[in-house]
Amino acid sequence: PACRLSPAEEALLYQEHKATLPTKGNDAVDVLNRRAVLKAIRAGEAEAPLALPKPLVPPSFDAVADGSCLDSGDGLGSLLEAAQRKGAAAFYSRAAEGTGAEVASIVHEALEGGALTLGGSRGFFFLYELMSGSLQLQLLPSELGDSPHSLACVLLRMLPQHETSSRGLLQSILRTMAANRAVAAALPPYEPPAQKSEVLTKEDPSKQLLLAVHDALQAKRASLLWATGEPMSGAMSMPPPAFRPPDVLRLQPTAAYRELIVPRATDVACAKLRVATVKGAAVEGADMDAAELTALCSTPLSPLPLDRFVRSAAARRDRPGGGLPFELRKHPRAKSPIALEMLSRLAADCELYADAEASRTMVQLDCLRPRSVQALFGPSARTAATKAASSLRALRSALEQLCVADEGAAHAAAEAALGLVNGVPRDPPSRELLSHRLRVTGGREPKVWFELLVALSMSEHGVAALCHFNPYLGEQLAQRALHLCAAAMLRTSRISQARRCLPQVDDLLGLVAAAEKAAGGAGWPSEEVRLEARTELGVKADGLASALAAGRKHATVGGAGAEATLDPRLLAFEFASTFVLRGAQVSLVSDFIAKAGGGESLCCQMIMGGGKTTVITPLLALLPTRLRFLPAEFQVGFLLFCSMPTTINSGVALVGTGRGNVAMALLLTLASNLLGVFTVPFSLSLLLQVSDVRIDASPLLAKLLMMILLPLLLGKAARDWSPRLRERLKQRKQLVSNGSSLLLCLIPWMKLSQSEAALRSLSGSECAALFACGAGVHAVYLAFNFGAAHCLLGTPLAIAGTAAIWVPPSHEEGALVAWYAGSYFLLVNGVTAQMQAYLASIQELFTTGASRKRAIARQVPFLTVSQLVSAVLPVIAFSYTPDTTETCCIPASGCPQPDEHDSLPCVCYRDAPDLFGVHDYRARSPPPPPPP
Repeated sequence: PACRLSPAEEALLYQEHKATLPTKGNDAVDVLNRRAVLKAIRAGEAEAPLALPKPLVPPSFDAVADGSCLDSGDGLGSLLEAAQRKGAAAFYSRAAEGTGAEVASIVHEALEGGALTLGGSRGFFFLYELMSGSLQLQLLPSELGDSPHSLACVLLRMLPQHETSSRGLLQSILRTMAANRAVAAALPPYEPPAQKSEVLTKEDPSKQLLLAVHDALQAKRASLLWATGEPMSGAMSMPPPAFRPPDVLRLQPTAAYRELIVPRATDVACAKLRVATVKGAAVEGADMDAAELTALCSTPLSPLPLDRFVRSAAARRDRPGGGLPFELRKHPRAKSPIALEMLSRLAADCELYADAEASRTMVQLDCLRPRSVQALFGPSARTAATKAASSLRALRSALEQLCVADEGAAHAAAEAALGLVNGVPRDPPSRELLSHRLRVTGGREPKVWFELLVALSMSEHGVAALCHFNPYLGEQLAQRALHLCAAAMLRTSRISQARRCLPQVDDLLGLVAAAEKAAGGAGWPSEEVRLEARTELGVKADGLASALAAGRKHATVGGAGAEATLDPRLLAFEFASTFVLRGAQVSLVSDFIAKAGGGESLCCQMIMGGGKTTVITPLLALLPTRLRFLPAEFQVGFLLFCSMPTTINSGVALVGTGRGNVAMALLLTLASNLLGVFTVPFSLSLLLQVSDVRIDASPLLAKLLMMILLPLLLGKAARDWSPRLRERLKQRKQLVSNGSSLLLCLIPWMKLSQSEAALRSLSGSECAALFACGAGVHAVYLAFNFGAAHCLLGTPLAIAGTAAIWVPPSHEEGALVAWYAGSYFLLVNGVTAQMQAYLASIQELFTTGASRKRAIARQVPFLTVSQLVSAVLPVIAFSYTPDTTETCCIPASGCPQPDEHDSLPCVCYRDAPDLFGVHDYRARSPPPPPPP
């Protein structure tokens, strides 16, 4: 079902691979006929011309007139036929009688294993017993017109061609029995030998059977008929005409061809999915009651029970005071409008922080609250450690039990959902549903797999699509299937959340054990180590408490918990990535999707650790499906791009070239690529609507080792072992850096060269659209990363303002003043945004005063540059009024030398000793004319 294509897609596939299609033999005829049928269906025609293959030889089974069983003689046939008969008797074993699937299995084994030959285990004697009624095997019940004789007649025509096209005793008996059903029922039954060796003796039962059959047929010779209905006493005058396939295929309405239905989701636009409780599911363990639905959609780990291990309380009992904690308005430097505006913004930020602190809820582990942590490092450490370890072990056991229960329930829910949509028979089974299920198994009806069911849950037309795939489903059962799918995803997400907590529990157990060991006499190496261990224990305990209490931010539960509303797209991401989305991430993605749907642009700032690579970028893969102006292959390419992890080749090299944190880039590259082995297959199955997407982790791991780890180890070893090489590299640092950048540029060049043929086939507009979309995606990524490092717009505004100050236009005084005012506005607002982003990042990334001091000390160069840009450059620009006759500002080295008749055309400045260039200008200006 993953390879199903629409008629238009299949025709395009044939057209694209026209050069590789077969041109000779039956394969060429099949392809030609398929293309003709597709063309007729797309054009809405009533008929499709067909090409005929070479006729079969013999042309018809019934055209062979074989009366060997009535010839005069001993009735045993030739020696060859005797050997064939003895072999069939030796290999034959009677099958157990039955109806339905068991018989279908016997027939399948006979056809696939090659046993259906006259001398095989399912040969002459098997067909003889079916035709005579001695062996009761039939595919359908007798009231539907089926019988063992009918099954034998069908299997007789499936014997090898060399047996059906030749005359012989055994074949003649079976043909006669097939044409004379009443005579076949009166023939003597076959009694298999007790010992296989009896077929080699004179009392061979197969020999005795043939003699008895010969006598019985001779006695009824006058009443025997050929397959044409003529008496066998005479020759068959006119054999049945050979079958000739028609050269024209009469087509039915397109809707009648169910095999043309392509199972896929047409959109991912469903922002709200109503999930109800599930009762009475066909698979045991798939039910979901109101309490379970409430827990899964609010606080997933609440059934632990969570209140046994986690306590929540207000972070602060009183609201912290709003406004700045210090007064700067009386400072002489705080009188300017810009300073006053900055102080107002800082005061507003403090008010916002106070409101957030007043409403914030703090969660803590019950066994490791601050007093308990303090006790672990005090006189009663052993007692406190025993109590904490016991509670942590109970928490671990509860998490493991919850995982086991959810695994069984998730599998049961997925199985029940797929059973519903694919037509698994229900009690009581209906013939229509059984027929549909058989057609699904045979590929004549569309089959739904779990990834497709997840994609349909994200579609606005998911219920209608399921009803289209299975006409016997109905809207109520289709909605039930989506509810079961959501239940499976919710439980799987909770399993991931619980498993992410287990390593944190183990870490805390190790820290508690270390504290107990130290209290038992080992002691701490130093007071500093003791304080670090205490801080680490407290931080990890709070982290575990937050992970346990994490809620599902995109879901809301209705009254009495019987129904919940959630965003299926975000649920699918949580299901695939094992993350539980934070509230800020849900809000940001919702804003992006809303703006994209309205045709508007949006640019947001995120600090490092906010989930740009692991959360926001994969969720933005929902957007390329809306780029309808791109060809389908480009849309698929963008989906692949957004779903893939960080590039191995350039992820680290680009960071090194930009003088960034190479160690962090290396860690993120390794982590995201290893995680992509598990997340990318599901993402692609979901977004591209295909099943069974797999990624082999071995080549990826080898590539990581060869391209990242091995060069790093070799370079490190070479620098450590060879001081001379280290010095030479240091002397040629710029050359090595340029060489690395050159090699990095060669990577996309090689990729484009490999796709030269495909690129040449594109039109100019398609290439332009592709380039624009690619540039837009990279611009979004650059904006995110630049905003995380400093601020999103502050630095560009400051740079633009500074550049504008030094290159003013040559116009009248009013335009010049407006120009400088605009430049100053850009510069001041840019620097203000820079400082705010800087202070916000310090506040969020560093929680203690000491760590903030160290961070600020490291950022002294950044602060110095910011102060220069915000203070010195505006003073240079506004401390002197330039000459407005021919206004320009150029460095002193570019000032022309004035002659005695010309005035100085430009305002010039020097860096020193006169910063503003005023004295230099006056000294070089011509003296005023003498008075008359």
